[in-house]
Amino acid sequence: MVSLPGELSNPRGLLFLLNHLRRAELRLARRLLLPVGAREFDRQGLAGPRFLAKMLSRAAGLSSSSPVKLLGEQFVELGSPRPWEEGFAELPILEKETLKSSLRELVYPWTKRVWEKRTGGSTGVPTPILVGPIQRAVESYLVLRGQAEVGWRFGDPIVLIWGRDFNQPDTVGKVRTLADWIHCYIPFRGWQEEGYLDLIRSALTRPGRKWLLGFASKLFMVADSLARQGLGPKDFSGLKGVIPAAEVILPQWERRLREVFGAPLYPRYGARDGGPIAFTCRAGRLHYHADALFLEVVDEEGRRLPPGEEGDLLITQYFNDAMPLVRYRIGDRVVLAPPEERCECGLGLPVIDTLSGRVNDIFINPAGRKISPIFFPHLLKDYPLARYQVRQVGRERLVLVVEGELPSREQREEIARLIRQAAGFPQVEFEAVERIPQGEKFRFLVREEDGG
Repeated sequence: MVSLPGELSNPRGLLFLLNHLRRAELRLARRLLLPVGAREFDRQGLAGPRFLAKMLSRAAGLSSSSPVKLLGEQFVELGSPRPWEEGFAELPILEKETLKSSLRELVYPWTKRVWEKRTGGSTGVPTPILVGPIQRAVESYLVLRGQAEVGWRFGDPIVLIWGRDFNQPDTVGKVRTLADWIHCYIPFRGWQEEGYLDLIRSALTRPGRKWLLGFASKLFMVADSLARQGLGPKDFSGLKGVIPAAEVILPQWERRLREVFGAPLYPRYGARDGGPIAFTCRAGRLHYHADALFLEVVDEEGRRLPPGEEGDLLITQYFNDAMPLVRYRIGDRVVLAPPEERCECGLGLPVIDTLSGRVNDIFINPAGRKISPIFFPHLLKDYPLARYQVRQVGRERLVLVVEGELPSREQREEIARLIRQAAGFPQVEFEAVERIPQGEKFRFLVREEDGG
């Protein structure tokens, strides 16, 4: 059986897991991944790097030429085993365009079962990746471990407000998949305010322990709608935590969630093409799953940046048994904390200091200077803006689109002055709309060339 310490090791939870994961995969998760509450972390002692090294070394021995064989040969030439921090910088970066054009050429030829996952395509054409049964088992374990670290117990219902699976009808409070059972989800997929809010309110206000998980923008919409009905923390006394995911959470959204639900917030970071990446601990820091992933931060030219500097995130999955997802530029901008820095929560896993946003959300001002995606949320956090979108139109013009009423004239003048001074955009305009259009995810930064 899988080793799930503490709250996770109860018969009901293990039954769900056994129905979902093959026995060999459960043994792998127990043997290779750190348990809940692990206080020590030593990359050199992990099984993950050895697993990936074994897969790439086997690929290097293939008889026919292929991208997988080439990567394996490049890896072997590094002189394994070497410290990953040193050697990986010499391997090529895997770009999204390569996955879109040559995915099947990257599959390990000995792989018998694979599953394809695709991004939502919120910033363009969806990106596909492949995972095998071992990687799927690892990802399930990582989700459970992150939740258990902040007090979730197997059997606690999780009200899930998620994007719609376009291959399925909307899921409204009904368990439809085995994964829903495993993770104890009460799912609302494809949520829109009309018609669903009463069901969501009922799920959140019923007696007993429960958690709330969902797209950050959708959780804000739920909280805002419930607040307009006069509901507040006293109505959600059984809610043990709120887990915003899939999007950068704006400070205004965070304040609203705390005001309405009165429960701790534990943002989670992951991606369809990267799996679970990081979770927020009880102390509020974002720990990444370093026993299953290797993270690097690089500049646009692929040069590795030291901790404390913002750059493009590269992800390497140790346990992907379908394909080598090695040094994959996932499209996010982050700042990593120094590896020696310890979190007050006591966990040994390293920390992501800042999750800045998408690479596609970087604005470039008339002087050619790049503006970090995190600039606007920090600038606007103290103004009465619940949902807004900043649009760059050409090189010189920014339009701040606001749902509902605009800030006061004095506040608009102050915002425009700060943007001109700090970001260098000479033209700043404001526009009020009833509702900002939203796809599966809410984009609060849009460049004209992105089709905004």
